[in-house]
Amino acid sequence: MVKINEHTSYTRVPTDIIRDKNIPPAAKGVYMTLCWCPENWRYSVAGLAKFLGVSKGAVTRATGLLEQHGYIKREKMTRGRDGRFAGIEYRVLASPCIDNEDTKVLSNVTNMDKTTLDDNYPYCLTTSLTAFEKHFHRKLMPTEVAVWETWQKEKTDPRIIQRAIEDNEFRKDKLDLHHVEKTLSNWHEAGLTTVKMIDNHILDAKCTNIRSKIKEKMYDAQDEEIDAQMLRTTAGVTQKYRDEIMHLYRTRNRDFINIVKDCPITEVYKYLPDEVLRMMIRIFEEINETEKKEAAIEAMEVKV
Repeated sequence: MVKINEHTSYTRVPTDIIRDKNIPPAAKGVYMTLCWCPENWRYSVAGLAKFLGVSKGAVTRATGLLEQHGYIKREKMTRGRDGRFAGIEYRVLASPCIDNEDTKVLSNVTNMDKTTLDDNYPYCLTTSLTAFEKHFHRKLMPTEVAVWETWQKEKTDPRIIQRAIEDNEFRKDKLDLHHVEKTLSNWHEAGLTTVKMIDNHILDAKCTNIRSKIKEKMYDAQDEEIDAQMLRTTAGVTQKYRDEIMHLYRTRNRDFINIVKDCPITEVYKYLPDEVLRMMIRIFEEINETEKKEAAIEAMEVKV
């Protein structure tokens, strides 16, 4: 039994969400933080992301999932007699509560493409336009509807659309599907045509951005010092292991087996090509590492 020392500062959290296996730990963390916040606290995605030390996309996914399962409710606020939009009010609920309208959206999500479900994305790209618009709390413009219909017609991979949306969601404080389509076009022109290629592109761009910020804060710092700071970030560590694994694999270095065994984060697997993952799976089978083997299989684009 674990004993917790008495403390006067604490937050009460309903047991429903703790026991709910449909809510991942990250979303539970966001919910607990919202429970802790005072009633008059002015919430913003950017502010909450900074407080928790995660990306804005992670907060958006978490709140979307919490709303989908009825743990929070979003309501539009109006200001004054002119009825102007004043923002979104979040109501944190003690137990799941889903009204009839929400239930209809959830039924659509249940029938959505499996690849989208696997990513736990809180809205449906492959079913009704109504469900898509509901998540973003506004009607799409006619030109945006045309963009959406083109995605459906061309059967664009919803996972790639998801990543483009995350890349554009906070531009000008609202989602604009024209920006998303531009991102998709740029990726295609750059030859980024698969989910894995795009994930690697995003990881490298993120690390470049982090490195530039470190340089700004550590003026005249040597490369070794910057590298050390990079390894204090999740993106930096992930990139380091990915690059080392790929280098050792390409050079057929015997240390490849050791780094595969010792790599502490399975998150890096999703950035590796299938040929490398197949080699890793054989290694995991030999050393009886079932969990890592399953993670490597799950990361493959073509499942074994």
